[in-house]
Amino acid sequence: MAVSFFPRGGSAQVMRYLARSLPEFGWRPRLLTGSLGPKGEPSNAETFYAGIDVRAVDYTGSASEADPLAADPPFQPSYEDRPDAPDRVYAAVDDETFERLVAFWSDRLEEAGAADVDVLHLNHLTPINEAAARSFPDVPAVGHLHGTELLMLGAIEQGPPEGWTHATEWAQRMRGWARRCERLLVLSPDAVERVPDLLGVDAERVVWAPNGFEPASFDRRPVTGRASDTESPTRRCRTGRRRSATAATPPR
Repeated sequence: MAVSFFPRGGSAQVMRYLARSLPEFGWRPRLLTGSLGPKGEPSNAETFYAGIDVRAVDYTGSASEADPLAADPPFQPSYEDRPDAPDRVYAAVDDETFERLVAFWSDRLEEAGAADVDVLHLNHLTPINEAAARSFPDVPAVGHLHGTELLMLGAIEQGPPEGWTHATEWAQRMRGWARRCERLLVLSPDAVERVPDLLGVDAERVVWAPNGFEPASFDRRPVTGRASDTESPTRRCRTGRRRSATAATPPR
């Protein structure tokens, strides 16, 4: 499993519960990922992915550099354009920096043992995909789309915003990476319909894999106050007073 981002959003939640559940089905996952901050912080990979075989790339020093992408290690780019953030939007990353990212992630994949795995589970569409294609072309790859990459592609199709000077190149790369994947996991039936046209892939290779959750991470909390008899079960679940049976329905 590989992702260039440090833990900060929904995709990290997905990878965590997936990596923890895969051993039940005979898989031994190893996660190559970005990391930010010291142990104990939720953005620290070893903390967030506790209990998982993690190979972390520490971005902590790079984030404060004048040019985080020129640092060692190079900081992660982003699908979002936030002027004051250390992660530059992918569509503004030039070709030289792209090649540097590919070389960096090729080395990290090799160190993580990518040559000997049965399958590469690549999250999002990033230079890790290019690194895998160049350095480990015989290892099957499964792509997992989490939505933000599709939003950037959609914005490029509508006419890239000012400053997205390399938008066309990135759109072409991302579509090429998607086509190299044996399967593309997506989060909704809507994505199943949209992704083939947006990325130029065969519809039968796009698989709906709805997000789940870790049941063991959820439990009832003790009552801390009087719950009104008229209070809705949904509100009780939100406030931790009483768990609603309907709120804990497992994924289908």
